Formats: sequence, structure tokens, C-alpha cells
Amino acid sequence: MPSPRDATIIPYLKAIWILQHEERVRVGVTALTEKLAKAPATVSQTVRSLADARLIRHKPYGPIELTLKGEQLALAVVRHNRIARAFLYQVLDYPWPEVAREAEGLLPVLHDDLANRLHAVAGSPQTDPYGNPIPGTGESTVRQGRPLSEQRSGVELEILRVSDTDPALLDRFDALGLTPGRRVRVEQTDHATGVISLICNNTAHTIGVQAAYRIFTARPDGKERQYPGQASASTQTASVAARPSASLSVRPSTRTSIASE
Repeated sequence: MPSPRDATIIPYLKAIWILQHEERVRVGVTALTEKLAKAPATVSQTVRSLADARLIRHKPYGPIELTLKGEQLALAVVRHNRIARAFLYQVLDYPWPEVAREAEGLLPVLHDDLANRLHAVAGSPQTDPYGNPIPGTGESTVRQGRPLSEQRSGVELEILRVSDTDPALLDRFDALGLTPGRRVRVEQTDHATGVISLICNNTAHTIGVQAAYRIFTARPDGKERQYPGQASASTQTASVAARPSASLSVRPSTRTSIASE
């Protein structure tokens, strides 16, 4: 039976929580297989182990739901993971595209006290470097963004969050400056070729529609609908923390509350 700190199950708990609370999709073996990029047989076996450990509820062909114990562990995993990312980026100056991969290796050794200390040293940010909200950072205003591929042309937008699951795509976004806090404007969408022309940092770029779907944006004037708090983390995007520069907004800094595991 797996332990709460088993490195094998940590990615599963994190993925289930994100799918359920932030991406708002029905969590099943297929969704987990796609999210984790693992073989269906491997996912099915681990799901059975999680059910045996009473961390999830799952019946064949039915949805996967976290139990109370599983919910608490998953929430701690998500919080610790995003704090580790913020620490690596803010304090240790890890390259932005590499932060997601490096932070995974820290999860098995992180606990609440250490995570809280790392969070404080990093400046108590409300989001990780990819714009994902850090649970337990207190009340804040969370904005619901839309994929860049769905935005109208000619409208100035702010990048709120980017998908952090594809290392190659993170490298591409970093090279083009398509990171949280940047301003971007869609110039034209060519549906025939699946290519979007855009302006970012006063420079013209082209990216594929599928890549643009992984960049979540909103109007910088905040006229989109506002959603209170991240207590339930029921949003796709958040107010963004980004490394300060002439064209980036400065990371917010707020005092964190301690999340129990």
C-alpha cells in the first residue's frame, strides 16, 4: 500500500486535484493518462493502489474522486509543488522553462514547515512562475482567463497563466517572451493553416493554434468577470507573478497562511 510520500503517487494526487478543481473536467483513467502522459495500464494499476489506500473512490468506468484524506494530501502536494517552483525561480534563479521539472524532485521531501519557510524566503507570492495560484495564500482576486486561441484580434491582453506540462512548449514560450505578466495582442488567426500571428513585447511572432490554447489571457483593465478567493481554486487562471523587468509586472507579495496536510 502506498504511503502519502510515495513518489509514485504524488503526481497522481496532484493531477487529480488540478483536473477536478481547476480544469473542471470529469476525472477518469483516460483524463489521467493524457494529463500524466503515461500508459493506460500503468495509470489503471496506480488508480487501484490509490483506491486500496482509500485516497480515492473509483469504480470501473466511473469517475475518480478524492476522499477526504486524499483531498488533504493532494492539496498539500499542489501547494508544496507551487511553492517549490516559486523558490527555485525567485531565489535560486532557475531558468523559467526548467522550474516545473526540477520542482517535482523536491516534492517527496517537502513538508508544511519547510514549504512555509521556502514560501516566505521567496517573498510569499500568490502564484507560481507559470501563473498557477498557490493554495493557502489568503483571499485574493482570481481572474478567469480564456485561451489566447479564443481571443479576438486587435485586443490588448495580459498573459495570466501558461500550461506547464510540456517542457518543449515552455522553451518555446520562453524564447518568444510569452510568459505570465506579458502583454500580447492577436493580429490574425489563419484557420486554414492553424497559425496565429501576434505581437508580444513589440515583436511579431507566429504560433500554432494548439500552442495558443495553452496560454490563458485576459484584458489588463480587469473588465472581465471577477472571481473571489482561491480557497476552492475553482479557476483556470490567477493574478500573475513574473520576474520584474521593463516589460513585466512585479510579483505580488502577501503573507501566507499555513495549510495543514
